[in-house]
Amino acid sequence: MSFSYIGFMKKKTLILVALLLQLCTQLTAQDIEVVKQSAFQKEKKVKTLDYIESPADTASMTFVATLKVTGENRRADLNAIYFKMKDKARDLGANAFKYTNYEMIDSANKAILVADLYFANDSALDANTMKQEKNAVYVFGDVVPSEKTVTYKANGEKKELLGGKYAKYVNSKEGDEVKINKGGFTGASMTITWKENKSSIYVSLTGFGLGGGPVPAGQIGLSFNSGRINYIDNGLARILLQVMKEAK
Repeated sequence: MSFSYIGFMKKKTLILVALLLQLCTQLTAQDIEVVKQSAFQKEKKVKTLDYIESPADTASMTFVATLKVTGENRRADLNAIYFKMKDKARDLGANAFKYTNYEMIDSANKAILVADLYFANDSALDANTMKQEKNAVYVFGDVVPSEKTVTYKANGEKKELLGGKYAKYVNSKEGDEVKINKGGFTGASMTITWKENKSSIYVSLTGFGLGGGPVPAGQIGLSFNSGRINYIDNGLARILLQVMKEAK
């Protein structure tokens, strides 16, 4: 009797595991949808995914696919949704993307990101990089609009950011610098100085960011990914600039 009972429980456990695996597979399939795909075949492993600057010049690029990524929660972390899109894009062989749309649907309690994926050669990527804004510093609060504020200091002056807002600072000439601090003397601080053709910097004050990625070259004084100040992936930051509003 004891042996039969154990066998029955093992069989029941295996069935439960199989059902859970099937459910997980279904949920994953719903999370990422390939809306449209070309016959493009990747030739090598892709490591990066560049944001295509506006005005978008895709004439010299090869269209790969259109992706739709859904977060099953209105407040779904855009950071997680973006990196799902990025991983799938690289799996398909894309190394550049054009942001199409991001929306939070209250009635369906969902967040949806749509992007067009492309493969670009080195010259096209270099031309795209030349369009990027230089020597700006963007500081982001919470992605979701709200009356909740996050406080920090910029060049020693106390600032507040509402949910759904970001602040912009610019180093316009040699000797200029932007100092950001969150948490006071024992908190996190960073200093960004002017340099010719220096890529703009994007940071978060609310916990999202690269999640362990490398600190951009030439940056000093940063308590990286401490939960106070985090560098943000360039592609993710460019989407945030589309869905959030600049604080006035």
